[in-house]
Amino acid sequence: LETDDSSNPTIPVLVDANIEGDIRVIPEELKFGTVKTGTPKITQFVVQGTKPFRIEKVEFESDRDWFSVALTPADKTNHIVKITMNAPDQPGPFKETMTVTIAGRKVPVAFTVSGTIAGAAPAANPESESKETPSAGSAVPDPGTLETPAPVP
Repeated sequence: LETDDSSNPTIPVLVDANIEGDIRVIPEELKFGTVKTGTPKITQFVVQGTKPFRIEKVEFESDRDWFSVALTPADKTNHIVKITMNAPDQPGPFKETMTVTIAGRKVPVAFTVSGTIAGAAPAANPESESKETPSAGSAVPDPGTLETPAPVP
């Protein structure tokens, strides 16, 4: 800050600011939650700008082919981008960095995609289904009260 005081011509001022870029992705981390193996899940994110822009491409940090996106080839200030995940048979958590390349902008915008892949449901076992189990009201003998058969002479 400049002043007209000759003994103190400038005064330092501490400023706290939140600076936003011209393009941002909402949400900054796209959470898929739990996705079952072999089940596609579709969600969306928004790419927002201060002036109209066109998305050239969306890329993934790895060579995984789990994700696909649908882009609209138009200049808009807000793009709603649908993303589909086809969960592979690799149960466990995942985290992936994605980049959005904007036409005329040198630096792409990055954001994170995360979630958990749940394994496929176990196949039904016909043998276990055929075994009879006692119902809640049926009498099951207590092993301590069973008589031991007498030895055969």
